[in-house]
Amino acid sequence: DQVYTFYAYIYGPIFVLMVPYINAISTPPRSLERKTAAALLSILLSLWYSPLLQTIASMYNCYADGERQDRLYMVSDPSVSCEPSLSRAIINVHSAVLVALIGVGFPLFSFFKIRALRNAGKLDFDEGFANLYQFYNPRLPYFESFQFLRKGALIFLLTLLRENPRYKLF
Repeated sequence: DQVYTFYAYIYGPIFVLMVPYINAISTPPRSLERKTAAALLSILLSLWYSPLLQTIASMYNCYADGERQDRLYMVSDPSVSCEPSLSRAIINVHSAVLVALIGVGFPLFSFFKIRALRNAGKLDFDEGFANLYQFYNPRLPYFESFQFLRKGALIFLLTLLRENPRYKLF
């Protein structure tokens, strides 16, 4: 049950986010529906970003079984031992792909979207993605993108290193 809950937490929101994304790309440009869908998409991605990275980073963590303290299992899938194996490699690759797509992909998407809006002279509060730049200096609207990367790196590293006794000081 834990495995299905874990993957549902990661992939459930992806399916939910597909609704505003499909709505945003299927409506005419500059329409109210497109702006509303883009705003909803960027807000949901902003809210989902931190908890998702924490969950992805926890995929690497191991825990000791209550009966046998010498045997470690993956937090994301208790049926997989932390010993090197094909199952563990699949989980690690899965996590790396999610980090690339979400952890790095969303900040890059927001950076390039804001850059395109700025270059087109459309960096105003009427845009659907305005919540990504509206509180920052118009000359430097990319701050939120860098904040996502900084926050993501910090969350990922702290979650990843949480179980290592050498890093308990952090």
